[in-house]
Amino acid sequence: MIFNHVKPRNDCYESKKTILKRTNDLRNMSLVCRYFCAEILPWLFESVVFHPGGLYNGVTTRAEKDVMSYIPFCRSIKQDEKFARSLALQVKQCSIRDWSDAPNTNTAMVKAFLNTHIDSLPHLTNLTTITLSRMPLAPQLLAHIRRLLHLTSFTIDRCDFAEISPKHVQKLAAKSKLKSFRLWVRSKDDSDDEDDEVHALVVKEFLPLIVNLSEFGTDSWLLMQALISCHDTLPPLLETLEILSIRDTKVLCEYLYKLPALTSLTMDSALSTSVYSNISLSRLTSLRHLTCPPHFVSHFSGSHELASLSFSTRRPDNSWVAIHNAAGVSWPRVDQLLAFCLPYTLALGIGLDPTSFLDGTGIVLDRLRKLTIISDECFILNSGGTPDQNGGAAMSKLVQILMKEARFPSLECILFRDDDNKEWTWREDSSSGKWKPVPEEDEDVY
Repeated sequence: MIFNHVKPRNDCYESKKTILKRTNDLRNMSLVCRYFCAEILPWLFESVVFHPGGLYNGVTTRAEKDVMSYIPFCRSIKQDEKFARSLALQVKQCSIRDWSDAPNTNTAMVKAFLNTHIDSLPHLTNLTTITLSRMPLAPQLLAHIRRLLHLTSFTIDRCDFAEISPKHVQKLAAKSKLKSFRLWVRSKDDSDDEDDEVHALVVKEFLPLIVNLSEFGTDSWLLMQALISCHDTLPPLLETLEILSIRDTKVLCEYLYKLPALTSLTMDSALSTSVYSNISLSRLTSLRHLTCPPHFVSHFSGSHELASLSFSTRRPDNSWVAIHNAAGVSWPRVDQLLAFCLPYTLALGIGLDPTSFLDGTGIVLDRLRKLTIISDECFILNSGGTPDQNGGAAMSKLVQILMKEARFPSLECILFRDDDNKEWTWREDSSSGKWKPVPEEDEDVY
């Protein structure tokens, strides 16, 4: 059956570019005939993005062109069309995003378009994941969300809470059966200043929603503080924690040590390193995946069983601090890692002088399969360029330096990633033994 070869795979290592290409191929195939349409459309509608791209008078970005418009779909649902209603049952993931950036020349039209999308939510009865990003939150929207019986994952990303009162959040939290919740209130450039008045009034009301979570992320220290303060009355079920605003590391660490199931931890903050106390990795006995700015390395102590370590940060000023603070200190063991992610300049420093960074001469990461290099101030990638136009020489230089001493005998790929998560893949050529960039059309995994 031909559909067995084109059906989307649930592969966590597939790149966004590969997924997008496959989605476009499926759209084209669905136009072949009615049978193809009936088979393929349910796959295409498993994940939908409701965005205002159609309101830009024909001027859209490349990203907006890559995303389907679901206005006809939402209107058909409202008109009770049978096929649209059947497709609505296939939707598992929904993202409503970027409405705060919609042109304000016709606010009535923008609001009407947004409401058309929101009004379709009650019919997406099998929805398990929803993301609200850069948009105004409305009481009716939260009311629809709390009635989604199969919803397990909910993300609020830099949304406007002006119309939301504590009572609206209380109703949502009371009905929640979520396993994953993330609340992001700041942009990348925001500092860890005091929370604004609306945020302070509303944010603590999310606390009951967190009780039975296995995954939680926030950049609100106010909410994190509330969670820590009532920890003794909550079951320590968290397996994944992302905390991007830290004002008291000592308090945070004491909380982390009480989470026996914690396997994945992400930490970041704009605050000075002087406020940090040491983090004992040996007391985080279940931890396998750790993400933090490079300068945190000077505050780690104890042994660990990490499988992946990512030195990345959303704070532009942190990577320079990292280079000064990551050299000449005792690093945690890295020889057992399967995946390693770090900024370009730090990777270059490790390649040129490994004894300064890796706490010893001749260390070999013999289990490492995936090495990811991310942009920093000295190496800026542009997602619009090809590798040759876009730092290809710098990539080649770093690859040659890193592979020179055969420190990574099991390495399968090296990824270079820009700030928009676009990736360029390098792999070892089986015939020549040299590491080369993989052409975009050949990229399939990682």
